[in-house]
Amino acid sequence: MHIVSAFEYNTELELALLKLEENGIHKEQIVAIPLDKRKEQGRLFDTIHRSDGISMVDLAFILGTIGMLLGIIYGYVHTWGPIFLGFMGLMIGFIIGVIIKYFYIKRKEIKNRETKIEVFLTVKCHEKQHETIKRILWEHDALAVGVISEGRN
Repeated sequence: MHIVSAFEYNTELELALLKLEENGIHKEQIVAIPLDKRKEQGRLFDTIHRSDGISMVDLAFILGTIGMLLGIIYGYVHTWGPIFLGFMGLMIGFIIGVIIKYFYIKRKEIKNRETKIEVFLTVKCHEKQHETIKRILWEHDALAVGVISEGRN
């Protein structure tokens, strides 16, 4: 039986490892895998072969349409006319929408980079030990704990 858990790299992980060793789990039964964080930034624009589900132009189209509508309405009053002001409203709304969405996506990427999982811990144990090990891992602030049985394929 294997117990897999995810941890932040901090003193709680070290204390959990120490507590596991005190409860009869040998070092050979424990595997700690540190994870590397992504160093490259995500792509800003989608391609035909890859999409992340975030559109850069949805808000831009909405604000462009609103700007165009307001430009046409107020273009009848001003000397520049509804066509020119409608086009200007479209361009200004579109640019404002792209800028807002760009900063929103960048802020979201910064938050996503701060993922907490940094270490996977795998413990090989007997059936009778797995409840004790799970309790120890949960007591030491494991982010997630899973159990894999030996007979399971």
